Amino acid sequence: HTDAWEELGAASDGLGGAPDGRGGLKGWMNSWTMFYWGWWISWGPFVGTFIARISKGRKLGNVIIASLILPCFWSFVFLGIFGAAQIRISNQAISAGLDMSSTERTYGSLANKSAVGWSRLDEDGVTRWYPVPDGVTRLYNLATEDVVFEHLCAYGHYEFSVVMTVLTLICIILYFVTSSDSASYIVDILAANGMEEPPVFQRVFWGCTEGMAAIALLVSADEEKPTAALNAVKAVPIILGLPFTFLLFWMCQALLIVCEEESGRIPIDRKNFKSWVFNLEHESFMSFVVPFVPAGKVAAKVWGGRPYVYMACFALLWAALILFLCLGVEEKPFLALAATTYFSLGIAVGGMRNQCRFRFGITGDAISDLAMGVFAFPWAIGQMASEDFAAVPEVRPPADASAAPDAAAAAGPASVAPAPADP
Repeated sequence: HTDAWEELGAASDGLGGAPDGRGGLKGWMNSWTMFYWGWWISWGPFVGTFIARISKGRKLGNVIIASLILPCFWSFVFLGIFGAAQIRISNQAISAGLDMSSTERTYGSLANKSAVGWSRLDEDGVTRWYPVPDGVTRLYNLATEDVVFEHLCAYGHYEFSVVMTVLTLICIILYFVTSSDSASYIVDILAANGMEEPPVFQRVFWGCTEGMAAIALLVSADEEKPTAALNAVKAVPIILGLPFTFLLFWMCQALLIVCEEESGRIPIDRKNFKSWVFNLEHESFMSFVVPFVPAGKVAAKVWGGRPYVYMACFALLWAALILFLCLGVEEKPFLALAATTYFSLGIAVGGMRNQCRFRFGITGDAISDLAMGVFAFPWAIGQMASEDFAAVPEVRPPADASAAPDAAAAAGPASVAPAPADP
């Protein structure tokens, strides 16, 4: 939740930002954190399929360590070392007088050594002039693709920086080649309907197609803005990552269910709903327009009572939702009320699905029921409506559970079935 403070922006925006003027820009959280969330979520199917393919036959713990824990640890170390070093180099550049007013005032290698540097007292108390080193640069103000190479220049003389630059370029080329190869492989598997060893010719076709698409984007780019076409394409997976986020919730839970099946904690051939989650039941289509009609009928079968009473309750929530949405066009606070009303409707449908599972003996959990009720309540209503409630009697707890042991005791030992003989 602390990212909300960053979203407030500067104090001059009037949104409650830091009054001392030291607050960050509200766009930083959107352009970095939100950007990478959508970016990696959209890459999830590709990366997940690739990791699953190369990890076949290995234990789940080994896969988690090798693909999640160790990469995160390496990222922390890499970003911590290089990030701290770049902050140090930028602070040196600022204190030395590199103010970005010109090229000579940006790079330490081009600066006037007699004017840019530091006056420091030596151990003997004599003030000496120390010119700015060649490797000190205003990194923060450079383009992203230039920062890493200017950073490498700070670790030695010219010859050393050339060697490190060449090694870095080789690593980048290997990264792109291996990424393109794995991308072609995964796209080939998907195009071959999951074939583990798809045809090599088809794999070459997809690799050439990806390369030609990248070349076409570069050639068609405007000379004044050469990266505009690439940036437009980069925005597509970020946009597509948003709807995939909700599917990712179910996939995470599905992974837990598969692990429980593999460990034998739950049976694989267990009872499920007759209809799939995203079904084609007519009650599901009706729930997009008038959900209170099928929801009221299902609620009467699940909880008991008159369906018209439940219809009226669901209709009240549905009408309030539409009303708040319409008022939200003029006043945004009503949109918050609309969201609250929608979640109330979803929670009610989730609770109804939970009771329906209990009645039919269907395995599951409350989190799945709430997720279905909130994110896919029309299909949840249709899924419950497709069940045959007449074939399963209503399960009710005893009126007074505490009286059952007393009744058995009063009946005497004759009412207690004898224990089977020990074989």
